[in-house]
Amino acid sequence: MNVRATEMADAQRAMRLLLKHGVVNERIVGESNFANLRRYLEPVRETLAESGGYQVTVHRRTIALNRRHDSFDSTPSLVRPDGRGFDRVRYALFVLALSALERLGQQTTLTELARRIRDSTTSMEDLTFDPDQFQSRLALGHAVRALENFGVMQLTDGSRESWESNDSTGDALYDIDRDACRALFPITVRRDDDQPRFLRQDPNDLGRDPMRRARKQRLMRALLERPVVYIADLDEPTRTYLKREAASVAQEIERLTGGTVERRAEGLALVDAGRRFAHTPFPVGGSASQAALLLAGELCKQSPDLPVLRAPHAQAASILLERRLMAALGHTSDSEMPSAGPELPFADDALLGELGNSLVRDLGPGLTVAHAESSTRFVEDAIQTLEVNDLVRRVTGGIVLMPMLARFREVTISAPSELTAQLNLGM
Repeated sequence: MNVRATEMADAQRAMRLLLKHGVVNERIVGESNFANLRRYLEPVRETLAESGGYQVTVHRRTIALNRRHDSFDSTPSLVRPDGRGFDRVRYALFVLALSALERLGQQTTLTELARRIRDSTTSMEDLTFDPDQFQSRLALGHAVRALENFGVMQLTDGSRESWESNDSTGDALYDIDRDACRALFPITVRRDDDQPRFLRQDPNDLGRDPMRRARKQRLMRALLERPVVYIADLDEPTRTYLKREAASVAQEIERLTGGTVERRAEGLALVDAGRRFAHTPFPVGGSASQAALLLAGELCKQSPDLPVLRAPHAQAASILLERRLMAALGHTSDSEMPSAGPELPFADDALLGELGNSLVRDLGPGLTVAHAESSTRFVEDAIQTLEVNDLVRRVTGGIVLMPMLARFREVTISAPSELTAQLNLGM
C-alpha cells in the first residue's frame, strides 16, 4: 500500500476490517474503525484492485467489497444463532427481505415484512412461506437477524423473539438503512447479448504480461479467501509462477494484511494469528470447533494406519456447479474436470462413527447437550468445520485427510479441575 511507514499499521487495520466484514458501516464496526477505513480508503481500494482484482464500492454511509471468486466456496455466508449455516429457505428469505425493504419506507414491522414476503412467494413452486407457521417465522427471524448484523435493519421497538414465538401481542418495529440495503442488494442490468460467465478468467487477460498479472491475482485471492492453498490444486503455469515468485507474493500479502504466510512443501497458508480478518478462523470457541479439534486429534493418530485415496481436486465442485448453472440457462459448459489430487489418508464412515462414539462416551460431560446426546451430530458438525477449513475433503463413503490437518495432531484438552477429575483425564 502506498502509505508512509508510520501509517502502515492503521492502513493494514483498515484493510483487515474490509476483508473480514465485506460490507462495512458504523453500526457494524463502530465510529472510530469506520473513520479509519474512510481515511485509508483510496490506498486500500487501489491495493485490492491491483493485487486481487477486487472492486470497492462506496455509498453514503456504507463501504462494500465486491470479491472475485475463482472457485466455489462452501463456507456458509450466513449462519443461524446456533452457528450452523443457512439452508436454502433462509437464504431465499434473506434475499426476498432485501427486495421487500427496497420498496418499503423508512420503517417497517416484521408483520408487514412477512406479509410482503408471503405475497412474493405465492407463485414460487419450490418455496413456501406461511407467517402463521412457527418454522416459517423462525426462518425469517434468522434472516432478519442477519440483516441486523449487516446494519440494514435496526430495532427501535418491540421484540423479534416475541414475533418469532407467535406471541399475539408481539411485533417488532425496525428502521431501514437504505444505504446498507443497496450495498448488499446492488441493482444490475443484463443485456440480451450478455453471455453467462461463472468463475472465469477475464477475456482481456491475454498475452504474456496480462496472464502473469492474472496468475498473481489468482494466487493473492486464493490466499485471502481460502484457508490453505495446496500446490496440487494449482495448474501447471501457476505452479511454475509460484516457484519463481513465492517470496514476493508472500511479502506483498503480508504487507497488505499484517498476517504471516506459512510456506510448506504441500502449499501455502495465510496465518491470521489474531483472528482479525479471517472469515472462518479455526480453532475458535463453540461446540462445533471443539468437536472438530477433538476429531482432528484422533484422525491424526489414526492416519499412519489408514488406507490412501486420491483427494478430490479443489476445482471439482466449482466445475460441477458451473455445469449445472450453464445447463439451467440452456448452455453447455466447456470446462474439463481436473484430475484427482495426490494419494492421502482415507477415513471411512465406519471409522468416523467409531471415533465419534468413543469421544462422546469419554467426554460426554464436557460436551454440549446436542453432542452428548448424539455422536452422529458430533461427527457431522466436526467434519463440516474441518471441511470449511480445507482440513478434510469429503468423498463417497468418508473423508480424505488433507496435509494441513497435521497441524492439529497434538490436541490437548483443557477443562475445569472438577470436570477433569470426573473424566479421569489427569492434569
